[in-house]
Amino acid sequence: MDLPPIVAFFATATLAAVGLSPSPNLAGLVGLLVALQLYPKLFSRRLRVLAQPWAASTVGTFISFASPASNALQSSSMSTVLLASISVVVSAISILAISFDAHFIGKNHRFSWFRLAAFPAFWASLWGVISSLSPVGRLLTWSPVNGLGPYTWVSSYLGPWGIDFIVAAWSVVLTETIADPLSQNILPAEDPTGTRNTDNFPPYTDVPNGTPSQDHSTRNNKSGLVALLLVLALPSLYTDTIPNPTYTASITPFTLGCALPRTHVPQGKPHSPTLDEYITETKKMTSAKLVLWPESALVFDSEEKRNQSFEKITNELLKPHKGLHIGLGFEENASESRNSRTSKRNGFALLVEDKIVLQYYKRYLVPIAESFSMLHSDEEPTIYKLPLGPPKGTRKPDWAEGPDYTRPIPITSSICLDFASQSLFLSLDSRPALILAPARTWHPSVGLAMWNQARQRARETGSTILWCDGGEGGLSGIIGGGFEEPLQFGDGSWVKTIGLDYPFPERKTFFTSSWVGNVGGFIAVWMLTGCGGLVIQAAAMFSGAHAPRLAWDVVKAKRAVHGLAGLFHRRQASDMERGEERRLVEGGEAPLVDLDDDEQEHHRQLETTTHGSV
Repeated sequence: MDLPPIVAFFATATLAAVGLSPSPNLAGLVGLLVALQLYPKLFSRRLRVLAQPWAASTVGTFISFASPASNALQSSSMSTVLLASISVVVSAISILAISFDAHFIGKNHRFSWFRLAAFPAFWASLWGVISSLSPVGRLLTWSPVNGLGPYTWVSSYLGPWGIDFIVAAWSVVLTETIADPLSQNILPAEDPTGTRNTDNFPPYTDVPNGTPSQDHSTRNNKSGLVALLLVLALPSLYTDTIPNPTYTASITPFTLGCALPRTHVPQGKPHSPTLDEYITETKKMTSAKLVLWPESALVFDSEEKRNQSFEKITNELLKPHKGLHIGLGFEENASESRNSRTSKRNGFALLVEDKIVLQYYKRYLVPIAESFSMLHSDEEPTIYKLPLGPPKGTRKPDWAEGPDYTRPIPITSSICLDFASQSLFLSLDSRPALILAPARTWHPSVGLAMWNQARQRARETGSTILWCDGGEGGLSGIIGGGFEEPLQFGDGSWVKTIGLDYPFPERKTFFTSSWVGNVGGFIAVWMLTGCGGLVIQAAAMFSGAHAPRLAWDVVKAKRAVHGLAGLFHRRQASDMERGEERRLVEGGEAPLVDLDDDEQEHHRQLETTTHGSV
């Protein structure tokens, strides 16, 4: 294709910078994939040609993440080197996947549907496996968390596997649409031997002997893929995305709060809030039934200090306000069992009255920044059922049945980076109504990225998340249940009442069911590929998809009918001749077969004259 390499490079790098932000957008990723898939289709399938898009996507990724990565580590130079390495590796994975499609999947011209639909399934499987092994989960992968539009509902059924399939499927459709007309004007280049090198370009010629053209088959299967994508968008028309009302007979009003004491004061340096500041801030929020403090709100150097802090919280907050729950993030010392080294551990505790009813330790640590100084946990999240009493002005029998007259609210928890894992809540036995999420991010872009990751987990689990980010420019608010946008940016506490279904349906979503999850997502995307092919082939039998072949079959059928009709007429004429001979013999008349033509004609004239006289 006659396109300057520098133009193609900058165009691809721009698409990568837009599509591969910390919060990737579905449309941006589709555009980037289209640009990358056009390289082997219009230029060459050789790996050396793919070096240019690899470099362009690496540059785009680096530009997009440069700002938030600069503050990730204490050394900015180390942050830059780490980001460059990650950009090279992630881009290489994507380019190799596209090269694999061009060299193997894309060359399968016998099964056109498989050639088109196998790449989306392969793409979804690739990132599903990589994110399961990555220490940062779905972060840094080419998987969208923003702008899902009519495909938002897919998350609760197929999780990120289904979203990745849709991204790649739309890229295939658009790539084929753009490549078809352009490739007609491109001739394979001559190699030094003087022959045409057709390996660089896919064949777009008709198949000989009257069979349908490959172009026609590809267009038909492309239409089938578009139809599948449109069908997957239809359920969004019937999906309710409006938050529940807070006060109805079938709704449980639940007032939540996030304590974020102000750390930025005029003409003063920012500081980390102290325990006393958190307690003072929480006393202003006692209308809430549950108040969450952010990740690492408290730091304990010893178990004694931890016990003293919990006792102070109990005496000043929990005892004076019966039924109030305080969820707090903390850091504590922990000894590693493999050696005598003492490290920090990032944990969460939910306190009520004088006891801890829910405890959780962070599973995924930020590489380098936390992984060298902290211990990760292997324990899965658990569920605690909070007994919620009736609000003021409501009679106990009208609220719930006795003897305790409370409504159980299933609650679980996790911490910040853990929400980037697609497998985080698959081990739960039931669906939680509320997920407590203390967080602490270091940059607004990182805060937005983690907010979007938490929003994906809310869609997959069908739960509501209380997100409380105490980091620099962090986002806080309610996620799920119809809530999409943050309530607070940076410092500043808030209280919000939400409505939960009553009785709450604890049945897990399709994706988080024990027999689905990641394995089910893998099976589902490949089933879409296989079942889609069967549907396309069945539809083609009743459409004009095989018009040339059907026309030829009709011609052959007509010839066969005419041949049978001719044979029938010849057989009928032969029978009539034998019948005439039999009549003449029985009537004493000699047959005419022994006479020549003139004698036969004279004999017929005599018979006519004789019959006329009579």
